[in-house]
Amino acid sequence: VDALAGGTVTLPARTTLAVVKAVTQDPESTVSVSGTALVEGNNTVSVVVTAPDASSRTVSIPVYVTPLSSNTSLSVFKINDTTVTDGSSFTVPNRTTSVSVVATAVDADAVVTVAGATGLRTGSNSVVVTVVAANGAKKVYTVSVQVLKSSNTVLTSLSVNGVDALSGGTVNLPARTSLAVVKAVTQDPESTVSVSGTALVEGNNTVSVVITAPDASSRT
Repeated sequence: VDALAGGTVTLPARTTLAVVKAVTQDPESTVSVSGTALVEGNNTVSVVVTAPDASSRTVSIPVYVTPLSSNTSLSVFKINDTTVTDGSSFTVPNRTTSVSVVATAVDADAVVTVAGATGLRTGSNSVVVTVVAANGAKKVYTVSVQVLKSSNTVLTSLSVNGVDALSGGTVNLPARTSLAVVKAVTQDPESTVSVSGTALVEGNNTVSVVITAPDASSRT
């Protein structure tokens, strides 16, 4: 960078050494340079030109080293291709175990890490994106990912006193049977079953089986 015209010389972040090249008009003059070890912000590099008669002149060069960026902003923040913001909530279907997270920092020198995008469980989960700026500043972005509860009320098996009742129709039991023993297995292990009408009388009876899914929807 030309420094002969005066003014401040601006150098990129992380520059730690000023390399000075000075050419004198008199080939017998000498040049000495000091202050070349640079720090972030303002510096002064001194160039002393000594003529053959021992007279000298000092040229002070202001040198500004650009500070490391403190930018922790994201230019892109998406979950499953949907733009989200810090503190927002995102809903996914039941049985979702992972989401795709795209988080791009505004500053290319910032470091972005993502946690919580896998191993999701039913209910509330936290996806956490941490951005560490070039100067060490840190910002944490958190999105609540809600995995919906199941609405599954399907039975895989249903029997009354050992007789299959899943296919429908009337279950015929022997005379003197006074109690219906109902066995019901749900497809969703988190669904629950309640049974009523198991006390039987001679003739027609109705046994009711209510399956309640984790999301509280039910089927009889």
